[in-house]
Amino acid sequence: MIENWSFLYTPWAKEMLDCKDPHWCSQKGAQLSISEVLINGTLYAMDQHGMSALYGLPSERPDARDFCLTRFNTVLKLSPYIKEMFDGGEKAMSPKMAGTRALYIRGSRGGATFDSIPVGIVSLDEVDKMSQSAVALARERMSGQPNMLFREASTPSIPGRGVNLTFQDSTQDFFTFQCPHCSRWTHLVFPDCLVITATDSKDPGLKNSYLKCKECQHELKHEEKPIFLGSGKWEHTHSQRNIRGFHISQLYSCVLHPSRLAQSYLNSTHNPADEQTFFNSKLGEAHIVAGAAVTDEHINACKRFYVNQAPATSPVVTMGIDVGSELHFKIIEYRFEPVIFDVNMNSQARLLYYGKIAKKDKDPSYSALHYWVSKYNPVHICIDAAPERTSSEFFVKQYPYRAHTVNYHDSVDGKELSCPEHYKITANRSYWIDTYLGRYINKTIEIPQDVNTEFCVHVKGLTRMYEKDKNDEVVTRHVKGASRTDYAHCGVYCEIALKKAMESGYLGNIKVST
Repeated sequence: MIENWSFLYTPWAKEMLDCKDPHWCSQKGAQLSISEVLINGTLYAMDQHGMSALYGLPSERPDARDFCLTRFNTVLKLSPYIKEMFDGGEKAMSPKMAGTRALYIRGSRGGATFDSIPVGIVSLDEVDKMSQSAVALARERMSGQPNMLFREASTPSIPGRGVNLTFQDSTQDFFTFQCPHCSRWTHLVFPDCLVITATDSKDPGLKNSYLKCKECQHELKHEEKPIFLGSGKWEHTHSQRNIRGFHISQLYSCVLHPSRLAQSYLNSTHNPADEQTFFNSKLGEAHIVAGAAVTDEHINACKRFYVNQAPATSPVVTMGIDVGSELHFKIIEYRFEPVIFDVNMNSQARLLYYGKIAKKDKDPSYSALHYWVSKYNPVHICIDAAPERTSSEFFVKQYPYRAHTVNYHDSVDGKELSCPEHYKITANRSYWIDTYLGRYINKTIEIPQDVNTEFCVHVKGLTRMYEKDKNDEVVTRHVKGASRTDYAHCGVYCEIALKKAMESGYLGNIKVST
């Protein structure tokens, strides 16, 4: 069906294309032709099984639009057969019609998402950049079909998120081959199979780096990969699973020389963004950089001998409220160092109370929160602006200039708080999450000894991801795994409330030393 496609020379692709399991996922390194597998599998299902299809990408612009204009049009140019299938040829944007069948190329965010599309096959490309709700919505598009195929692939991010969450429940296949030296069946893993011949990424000797068989230690020549991988096969880690899972790394790439992998690894030892890239994009492994997330050890180190609902001992108390299916909230008091340059950085926090309140349909004003405001008399209160915007705004307006709704937006710089209206705050998400979670890592917060499992799971649920921007500067963003994070965001809102109290003059001349 496909003519002259270079990806057919990647031996791991054939079994993925031939797989008839209703659901498969691929946790992969970058640039390993898995997107081409998704494209070809989608077109095959349309042509041979008469299915309409959804091809999902992270965003409408530029992802879906660029896909239409580049990759899809390239397919039409390479294959007259496929070009003949589609009525509109290269000019038509999504949906693209092939007789009565439709190919919807959509982004998971934006105006034209995954809504109202009846299809038989869904292929999601780079699923880790999509929200869990978008993935669930995409699956729902097949609910009315007697036969359905669900395909998802991505370079992973952190454990328990996106493709890794699915892969953990899958067969977890790895690609094996017969070593040309010892004839034993083996597979490529890091670090056992990569020999790095220098200690500096700029050392010319690094070009001599090579792969080796982990069984017999013989060199596996890069130029011979198409030969010894050509007869390779996928093997299950788990056989009794409903999801077929494939894992492939750039160690298998017939294009990328081992010396470039070696260089990437050496760079990763000095830069957290390079470390994240090496494990995610090169090895296709979910990874957390050390210090990028709160751990059980951090939480245990912050526990003190008191219990939840402790009385305040400082006049500086703030309240943070996260809005979801329930109202989660925290009340934290602060004491300051003798010299204060930054009220958040130069203070010791103490969690007095954390809890949650069920929302009631007949109480859209969150009146149950007023008891806790009265009990602890916080100098400032911050509450999640979404998703119940009307209720959150009604609540804060009962405490003029003492309470604010909070929206996250990366356009706000660092610790600065933007106030578009007197009861609204816009804050930088990454900075303020770092500020609050950093207290656990730096031990500048005390928490009750009886914090429950839910509290701990929420606080550990946000992980800092390191990336590089267009100027090659390291930037961070926080992502969540499979768990909820409500109690974590409560603490973030407490930190923002402390900053806003200082800016509003509520702290006055209060001097409370640690």
